[in-house]
Amino acid sequence: MAKNKRNAKRQRALNARRQAASHTGGSVIANELHHLIGADEESVVRAIRWRAKVNVYLILGFNLVAFLFLLYHTNANQGGVISHNSPYIWASFIAFFILQMIFLHRYKKLIRNA
Repeated sequence: MAKNKRNAKRQRALNARRQAASHTGGSVIANELHHLIGADEESVVRAIRWRAKVNVYLILGFNLVAFLFLLYHTNANQGGVISHNSPYIWASFIAFFILQMIFLHRYKKLIRNA
């Protein structure tokens, strides 16, 4: 009888290890949210993609506002402090914009594969 209990316990442990080692389908975030709140994978992925779109629009909106601010102050302050440093400010803005676009491209690819 004790041998049967040991064998059953051993079999349960082996099954648990196999299940833990097997690759579960879907994303890690979706699986964790499913375990935490019971959300299905489709709704989690939809929410993540919506949030990603919002992040992209916020980043592009920030760039637009920064561009308009720089354009206004470059034209309004001819001879002021900003126009004296304007080439450096514009170069920094363009470099920052290019860096953001690289990160956005990677971010979009990551979200597309989610």
